[in-house]
Amino acid sequence: MFQKLQKALDTGLFQKDLCDIPPAPSLANVRACNLPLSPEHSQLLLEWGGANLDEIKILDLQSTSIESGLIKFATDYNGFTYSYDQAGQVIQTDSDGGAEATIASSISEFINDVFLGHKSQQYYGEEWHAELKERGLL
Repeated sequence: MFQKLQKALDTGLFQKDLCDIPPAPSLANVRACNLPLSPEHSQLLLEWGGANLDEIKILDLQSTSIESGLIKFATDYNGFTYSYDQAGQVIQTDSDGGAEATIASSISEFINDVFLGHKSQQYYGEEWHAELKERGLL
């Protein structure tokens, strides 16, 4: 489901010396979590839980939290946090001003289309979009 993250890593999009990919939690640990994780979030944790991928940090199971009814699952170096609501929609929150925007209908759309795909220019700028193109991710 999140193979594009691996492809981005393999192409050198993320600086390997700035990446930390710890072992993912076990399925039993994910299932035992006291938070109402979506199936997509559970899968993201099983594949990438706790991974700091230079440009984005996938929160590990212990750092995942509920804030204002939203489940926080990632942060980025620009100071944004990423959460999802009960319907699975991904909300980007600016940690400086608190501005919120719904940017994807699901975690997989966020990772594959917004962060690493054809919708990246709107949220991450022309330079990021061009980098994705250059590395064959678009």
